[in-house]
Amino acid sequence: MKRYILIVDDEMLYRELLTVCLDVYNFEVREVESGKEALNFIKTFLPDLIVSDIMMPDMDGFELCKIIKSNPKTKHIKVILFTAMLTAEYEEKAYEAGADSFLNKPFPGSELVYRINELLISR
Repeated sequence: MKRYILIVDDEMLYRELLTVCLDVYNFEVREVESGKEALNFIKTFLPDLIVSDIMMPDMDGFELCKIIKSNPKTKHIKVILFTAMLTAEYEEKAYEAGADSFLNKPFPGSELVYRINELLISR
């Protein structure tokens, strides 16, 4: 069964890198560059999982995650938040926002795939 993943990051290069990594593992990947685009996207397409950067210009990943997890139609979507900020505070805020997992950037593709599989198998 194919799993659908939405990547949310304002950096095109990072989105493309993640997409290539996940394509190798046979995930169906879509990508958007902002939290607002992600919210519009999930109105018509519900992914199994969202991988989102935290630091974005229009809406940060914390807010995106809170909105997703507070909506009965989308709260089942697994969310992995990531950031280049190496602080325990960011990890704590990610889980408070409802994130299912957290990664520090840069992270190996194998770690992302492991986390994705772990979250989607537990469904």
